[in-house]
Amino acid sequence: MRWFRGRSNKSAKELKGKTLGVQAYGATDHVSAMMMFKHLGVDAERDIKVVALGSAAARLSALKEGVVEVAVMSLPADEEGRKLGFNILARAYELFSFPFVGLGTNTRKLKEKPDEVKRTIEALIKANRFIRQNRESTIQTLVDWGRTTPAWRRPPRIPLLKVTISTATFPTRVCSRSSIKQSGKLS
Repeated sequence: MRWFRGRSNKSAKELKGKTLGVQAYGATDHVSAMMMFKHLGVDAERDIKVVALGSAAARLSALKEGVVEVAVMSLPADEEGRKLGFNILARAYELFSFPFVGLGTNTRKLKEKPDEVKRTIEALIKANRFIRQNRESTIQTLVDWGRTTPAWRRPPRIPLLKVTISTATFPTRVCSRSSIKQSGKLS
């Protein structure tokens, strides 16, 4: 997840009183943005207005039109933002560990269908192992599935995807606790 700033803002502290565009309230990009602000010394709950805009294309458009001063983007929308002259203010993965993809369930499911939950977790572990052992075909599948443009398929984007896949891992306990704590604040 990359955090784009407007063309004129140079630091997170300059964004006090500004508007942040996220996909949805409580979504991963919203939670990670709040964590990024906190890490950079900004009280986002007090100083930042958050608006849910939906897709990355909608957030990029809002940034371009000046509806928001900052937006959270990920691959491949971040490249489009860069081409439009927006700069990256922060990268979540450089600031903290956070499970950007995960699995959720409820207490009822855990009680009533523990075997199903166990099989799902085992399948995720198996899939993660497969991805690590088959990096090149996984990357090709992601490129095809994401319907990326031919330009995006060329370097330097593919090496970045390779790094992302090679460093992907299941979250640590500290990371999980931090995520649970943060999500409790947003509900």
